[in-house]
Amino acid sequence: MKKALISILGTNNYHKCRHKYPDGKLSDTPVKYAQEDLIKHYCKSWDENCEIRIFLTSEARSKNWENNGHRDKDSRPIENIGLRDRIANLHLPVTIKDIDIPNGFTEKEIWEIFEKIYDSFREEEEVIIDITHAFRFMPLLLTILLTYAELLKHIKIQGIYYAAFESLGAIQDVTKMKPEERITPILDLSSLVKLQSWTLATFDFLNYGNVSKLSELIKSERETYWQTSKDEWKILRDNVKRLEDISLSLALCRGKQLKEIEWDKIRQDIINLNSDDVLISPFAPLLEIIEKKISNFAAEDEKLLLATVDWCFRHNLFQQAITLLQEFSITLILQKENLDWCDKTYRDVASQTFRIYSENIPEQEWRKPASDNNDSVKKLLNLQLVQQLAEHYNSLTELRNDVNHAGFLNGARSVDCIKNKLKKIINNYKEILTSIYDN
Repeated sequence: MKKALISILGTNNYHKCRHKYPDGKLSDTPVKYAQEDLIKHYCKSWDENCEIRIFLTSEARSKNWENNGHRDKDSRPIENIGLRDRIANLHLPVTIKDIDIPNGFTEKEIWEIFEKIYDSFREEEEVIIDITHAFRFMPLLLTILLTYAELLKHIKIQGIYYAAFESLGAIQDVTKMKPEERITPILDLSSLVKLQSWTLATFDFLNYGNVSKLSELIKSERETYWQTSKDEWKILRDNVKRLEDISLSLALCRGKQLKEIEWDKIRQDIINLNSDDVLISPFAPLLEIIEKKISNFAAEDEKLLLATVDWCFRHNLFQQAITLLQEFSITLILQKENLDWCDKTYRDVASQTFRIYSENIPEQEWRKPASDNNDSVKKLLNLQLVQQLAEHYNSLTELRNDVNHAGFLNGARSVDCIKNKLKKIINNYKEILTSIYDN
């Protein structure tokens, strides 16, 4: 497995200290460079496929990479083993790379740093980042850079670490402490970058109805980013899986599956999970947004129909919107007369009924299977739902045929024409269903 530790070396004359890792363990002896302890802790089992990459300016190279780089007040060299030799003395089988970067004083130089770090990443490698002595703009740059590299090079972020030496107090007090008494906590800031991934995944869901990225994240980040018990995480995982099923059911027009979903339960589960006690607080608003996204879906078929076609239209699933609108219409009228809405013959009869009413076709001209089910057709024809929806249902049939023939027929409608016509039909459906079911 390819692995890499990325670090930016600073220029200060650092004080020795011990480090406390995020897992609570303490380093054994004081060291001058946080990189040395990070490498001891996280890279000790690495092999020849792994790399340690130290990015450094010319000043950092002379002062802290090479030996004896700092000077005292009399301009005499201060004896010190630089980071280069300290890493070498660990005798790890990894490749050590020192990579020159500019100072980052201009926008051009910042983009050069971005490019050099990005270019160093190998496809699908696992990455540890140390930002202890990085530039002040580095956290912001990394948020963009790592998301970019995750997408284009499929890197996997194993940790982003910061040794908080300043937590020991004022420097004049710290210098009075024995080096072994200086316990510097190493913070794992990975969640700050991962929040970007969650934000993008939520964006995909909101704008495209795509749940696959959310599903991937909930599976991979269970231990690190979700402060949940086993039962709470299971609820979260199961509901994200349900959202994925919903998205696929809409894309593939699985109306029966949509009817079987417990919409109220999904919403209530998400609401219950949306608390600081369960989630790391920045993630909670994302769940609130997701809950609002499905707020219009309901068990009642007329509400489910409208929510379904609205979802499809907003996500450019126009063919699915046309199909689901017609098939739900058939289901609604069959349910009104307690007829089996899963039976193909009855569904064909219901579809014919809309046309019979709209075109006022006399009974002797009815075709099979309507002609074999006269009584059922007559009952359906008396429904207010059929009488008010028939014209719009038949318009959908024209659109459906046009779309299913992929626009190859003479006189095929333009994209804008189909979209505008469908939008008008949906609005008419909303008015009719609201007037019938709300009264």
